[in-house]
Amino acid sequence: MDPRLFDDLRALEREHWWPVGRGRILLSLVERECRRRPVERLVDVGPGTGSLLEELRGLVPAAVGVESDPTARELARSRGLEILDGTAAELPFADGSVDLVTAFDVLEHVPDDEAAARELRRVLRPGGSAVVSVPAYRWLWSGHDIVHGHRRRYTKGSLVRALTAGGLTVRRSGYFNAWLLPLAAAARLGARILRRPARSDLTPVPPRLNALLLRIFLSERRRVAAGGFPAGLSVFAVADRPAS
Repeated sequence: MDPRLFDDLRALEREHWWPVGRGRILLSLVERECRRRPVERLVDVGPGTGSLLEELRGLVPAAVGVESDPTARELARSRGLEILDGTAAELPFADGSVDLVTAFDVLEHVPDDEAAARELRRVLRPGGSAVVSVPAYRWLWSGHDIVHGHRRRYTKGSLVRALTAGGLTVRRSGYFNAWLLPLAAAARLGARILRRPARSDLTPVPPRLNALLLRIFLSERRRVAAGGFPAGLSVFAVADRPAS
């Protein structure tokens, strides 16, 4: 992934409808887990520039990020966050030492997602949980995936299979960013037909359109909390390490 994309994200993440809406929806999933049982230690795998970890830090006594990209690490540390060097396949934590792990848009980057799921399980204490999100549908593959270094996109079923193969028990899963799926699908398929050069979809949006897209995205929060949609641009899952 081009390190300059992290600078672009840092410039847009406070206002752009996608990182703002995505962050609030994922934060609501973590809040639900924190209400479910005490969480003392949270690890966010692949926090990027750290904007969401900054919010997660307010939910738990201890929140740590693990980031492999040096540019992203320094951007996240500039927020005063604790960020360790590591990867999803090799987390710098002892077995069974973490209550909650988050991995938002991470598994699509790794060579072996099942091995990454095993590593999430390893660091979780028995009964601990992981909250995971990934991009949906191979048929939505576009230049955005290429420039961001994605290796795959998922269905709900393929995400559940990867987590299950890693020894986790999936408790909830579903899709989100559903209302905007037709618009995004048309844009990506159109770019493919026209053979447009690969580029990130995270670009500035006119303020009124941005506000409208954000309202549409955030209207999904209650539905996602109840289990998600049958289709969408992203997939989420909440999975547990078995207690015994």
